Amino acid sequence: MQPQTDTSVQIPLIIDLEEAAATMNEVFMSMKHSVLLKPNPAWKDRFVRLDRLENMILENKERIEAAIYTDFGCRDAFVTDMLDIFPTLSQIRYLKKNAEKWMKPRSFVPDPYLLPGSEEVIFQPKGAVGIIAPWNYPLFLSIGSVAQAFAAGNLCMLKLSETTPVFSSLIEELVQKYFMPNELYVVLGESDISSRFAELPFDHLLFIGSTQVGRKVAQAAAKNLTPVTLELGGKSPAVIAPNYPLDAAVERIMVGKLLNSGQTCIAPDYVLIERRRVRNFVDICRKEARKLYPAGLADPSYTSIVSQSRFESLLNQLQEASQTSKVESLFLGDQFDLKTRKLGPQIVLNPPPDIEVMSEEIFGPILPVIAYPDDDIGEAVDFINSRPHPLAMYWFDNNKKRVKNIVSTVPCGGITVNDTILHAVSHNLPFGGVGQSGMGRYMGKAGFESFSNLKSVFYQSKLNFVDTFNPPYSEKAHSIVKSMIQGKSMLSILLKKDKEQDE
Repeated sequence: MQPQTDTSVQIPLIIDLEEAAATMNEVFMSMKHSVLLKPNPAWKDRFVRLDRLENMILENKERIEAAIYTDFGCRDAFVTDMLDIFPTLSQIRYLKKNAEKWMKPRSFVPDPYLLPGSEEVIFQPKGAVGIIAPWNYPLFLSIGSVAQAFAAGNLCMLKLSETTPVFSSLIEELVQKYFMPNELYVVLGESDISSRFAELPFDHLLFIGSTQVGRKVAQAAAKNLTPVTLELGGKSPAVIAPNYPLDAAVERIMVGKLLNSGQTCIAPDYVLIERRRVRNFVDICRKEARKLYPAGLADPSYTSIVSQSRFESLLNQLQEASQTSKVESLFLGDQFDLKTRKLGPQIVLNPPPDIEVMSEEIFGPILPVIAYPDDDIGEAVDFINSRPHPLAMYWFDNNKKRVKNIVSTVPCGGITVNDTILHAVSHNLPFGGVGQSGMGRYMGKAGFESFSNLKSVFYQSKLNFVDTFNPPYSEKAHSIVKSMIQGKSMLSILLKKDKEQDE
């Protein structure tokens, strides 16, 4: 059962810019002071914060579902459970189980010429961390990211999206109940407050969003030399190799594309397929879409487009595409509903590269299909490589040798072979982009390390030989360095010297 809400209305966030900025600055200074007082919290302190995050979600699950439903207009509670609540809880529980051992210093055997010293890397919290979260998976990409910062021992300020105002206001309320402001603080507001947020001298800043906004965030952070992790968008391709079974490929592409109605940063953004199989591909897509959502736009599992502006943008993209390309609708009946902001899945056949569906990330249920010459998959690879590196790529192929070559040579943030999305949901795999699709990695252990300062420490032994290399440089020092340049081991050099002295 869904909450009873008016799906045609979105509630705006009313924020006084100067007042919000002043409060934000005050809280930030309090956080920095707290970091100075306790720069490296013990595991029990980190665990307690993670535990409170988990309880906050579990104790308010229905309210979170209802808030997200209201913001989207229609988003099945099960979809929110599957795509937001479960992944967030899973992330928190994974960190609670594993992060204590990640905190332990890692010891290494020094290079021979540094013996008998010892060395290690310790994981120190960076301090006060900023996170700018998007609207498409509002809980997972906000609180899931906070969990990673907490596991690494940081305090956190969280800027939530104005596109999901009901959810954002709810999280602000809940965070105030479960956390002190100098532990976790939520910032609300439009792009103007986001700009002020990005300009704060954080010890690390995570931004999840579009490439266009990511550039501005990086520029703002650069003023303070704030290290950034940017998880950006991009045109993530799906490639169907010759002879790969179409039914299997289409099912997985349709599931990945229509999840959250395409409002996923790693949704398949276009498909490359042999020319001779295009018609069959479209027919199977139509069958699969109707199988997944048998009631079409009326299907309660089919999510609305999040806002009126996004909905109108997608309609404009379709209108532009229809001027140059054939557009194929996949649902029966109506293809869009103005009241619920639902848009049926559409395929655009061989669009030119300069129109919006091929030049910008779509973030909706529109799927361009590009034909490559029969049996010439190299042209498909060239097409991908000629464009900015994608955040994700999906490769459908049973040729193991070719798959291995593609995985090792085509630049992208991550790849799922013979499926979609799954590389991004494993705790073991770092997630992020490359080039215009982002920089840095987060999620799981990668998130812990991104939010940590990996501090190198060398411990000198009481018994050591470093004074051998003090100036004025002796004949012995010259001889040792010469032998080392020739590739001889430090041990053999010292043994040789000892032998010479004995003789």
